[in-house]
Amino acid sequence: MRRLLVLSALVATPCVGSACKRSDDAGAQPSPATSAPAHTAAAIPAAPPATERLVRVKSAAAPLLPEIEDDENASQVPHAGDLLYVAKDLPPLRWKGTMDGVTATREGPMVVLKRAEGDAQLFGFKSDLGEEVEVPSSASICARLGAALPDLAATARASCAALLRRVKTSDGAIVAYQNCSSGPCPVGLLRGDKLGAMTVDGVVDTRLATVAGRDVLITSTRWVRDEGKWTGGVIVTLTLDRDKPIVAATIPTDEVDARPPVMVIQRNVKVVIGEADVRITGDHRTVDRNSGKERDKKPIDERHPLLGK
Repeated sequence: MRRLLVLSALVATPCVGSACKRSDDAGAQPSPATSAPAHTAAAIPAAPPATERLVRVKSAAAPLLPEIEDDENASQVPHAGDLLYVAKDLPPLRWKGTMDGVTATREGPMVVLKRAEGDAQLFGFKSDLGEEVEVPSSASICARLGAALPDLAATARASCAALLRRVKTSDGAIVAYQNCSSGPCPVGLLRGDKLGAMTVDGVVDTRLATVAGRDVLITSTRWVRDEGKWTGGVIVTLTLDRDKPIVAATIPTDEVDARPPVMVIQRNVKVVIGEADVRITGDHRTVDRNSGKERDKKPIDERHPLLGK
């Protein structure tokens, strides 16, 4: 095992107009689905930077490692079109590990990067990255999302700029979404000067795909009810060819229901996203709470169109 120790600070470089520069240092119910401003020395709020430069992922999938080790499994996997903060080049590494449950390999120079301004730094491979893209800054997008979504919770507004991720579509539009894991999360579609916005509950990750010639954002979400006794996941697909994202399909994935007093009901599944549909395989089982023995088990094999029925 080869491990490199890296001590560095990840710095995003905001820019305004032509002044942009990149810093070199820088069951009973259906499952549910659907920064502080900077201040001058005189304490006068400064306007957020208009734009910043991010780097587009060009590979179909890009492993991001929590530590620089040659057998470290990817902790996150952005996909083609995702935009990342890239701060610093690192020495090369020959790597073999898993991403999205599949064994993968990479060899070459690495970089320090983040998916959102407030995320922890991760380590990726330079070969997975494409060109720099100038995009509206997270602060400016969040200000517009807040205005477009007046009912957005104060907690989501406060954390928006730190947690905002962005994706570039095939026609050059920018999708901006907050990875907020619980409650309504803002999702915006910027095409030119126009912003269309909506919310999706419990967003944890997304993937851009082309389905029947249409750009689609495949959104993975999580939900929790009844003080954590009932939890599960849902895939929400959003079409991106109109003025705002439109929900095309809502697909339940896994689920655990521990509300019954003597049993736990589980939906244990594997999710495979194909070109036009999602295949879900696994089993639905009932387990005795006290003994842990299975009372019932039935196979699951489902296909759900990404664009809905």
